Amino acid sequence: MTLDDYRLQVVHRLTGCRDSADVRGVLGEVDIFLAQSQISERARRKFWEAMNSDLDVVSQESPHLMTKQTATGLSVVIRIAKVEIFQHHLTLEGDN
Repeated sequence: MTLDDYRLQVVHRLTGCRDSADVRGVLGEVDIFLAQSQISERARRKFWEAMNSDLDVVSQESPHLMTKQTATGLSVVIRIAKVEIFQHHLTLEGDN
């Protein structure tokens, strides 16, 4: 599995999250996976940036593909995920 495949799998998992605890759990697993994979900090930053972009696409497409209630719930989950991703990005920036 490539890193891009893994990222898309994570995005899919995030769309199934119900609350902030679920989101944090998924992203926590991702953080551990990336740390253990021994990829460079630059590659980790790119991973988080690409995931952030993927979530932008999902949030733009979801209102057209789902009921309003489901899309609203997904929108909340995506906003939580984006905040968490931003925090991961800040942590990586702080390590430099």
